[in-house]
Amino acid sequence: KSVERTGNATTTNHTLTWNVKFSESVRVSTVDIHTNRTSIVNATIPDLGSVNDAILMDIPGTVSRGSVSVDLEHFITGGLLIELVAPDCTKFTIHNQTTTFPYKLRQPYDLGDLSGIGAAGQWELHVSDHAKYWNGTLNGWTLELNSRGAIEGGGRDYTITQYVAGPGEYALSLDGYNIRDWAGNRLKDTEPAVNEPYHVVGAAVRTCQAE
Repeated sequence: KSVERTGNATTTNHTLTWNVKFSESVRVSTVDIHTNRTSIVNATIPDLGSVNDAILMDIPGTVSRGSVSVDLEHFITGGLLIELVAPDCTKFTIHNQTTTFPYKLRQPYDLGDLSGIGAAGQWELHVSDHAKYWNGTLNGWTLELNSRGAIEGGGRDYTITQYVAGPGEYALSLDGYNIRDWAGNRLKDTEPAVNEPYHVVGAAVRTCQAE
C-alpha cells in the first residue's frame, strides 16, 4: 500500500509553499516534464505599435530546453521585433527586424540552453512594429518547455512550491514526481491529504521592469 500524506500550505506573493509529511519515509526522484501551451490571441499588431500576451506555466522545476512558435501575419515582417520574456525577466529575441520570413512567422524558434531558469510563472511575448504604413495580426503562439521537477527535503518531510497567478482554489498535485515508499510502491495522488484545495486570497504576478 502506498504511504499516506498530510500537509499544509502558506503563500508569499505568487509562490504557494506546501509542507508535506508522509506517514513513513519515502524515496523521491526527479522527473523530466515536457509541457506545450498555446495562446490564441487574434489581436491586431498596430502600425508602429505593439501587442503583448502571456502564457502561465504552473509546472515545477527548472527548464533545460525550450522553443516558441509565433503565428502571425504582417506585410513587412522586416519591421517587427519579437521578444520572449521568462518569469525571471530573462529576455530572448525571437525576430529582430529582418526579412528572413516574408509575410508570416510560424516555425518554431529554439530558445537554446535555458538551464537554471524556473519553469513556473508568466512567460510573456512582446511583438512591436517598427515600420510605417501596415498593420498585422498576431493569431497566437505556442511555448514548449522541457523541465526537471524536484522537491526539497528527505525522509518523511518535504517542501513543494507551486506558482499561482492570483486568488483562487489550488490543489497540490504529486503526479509530476516519482514518489515511492521503501517497498517500491508508487504514491498515487489519490492518497489522503490535509488542506486541499488551498484557498489563496491575495497572490500577485511578478512583472519585469521595462527597459
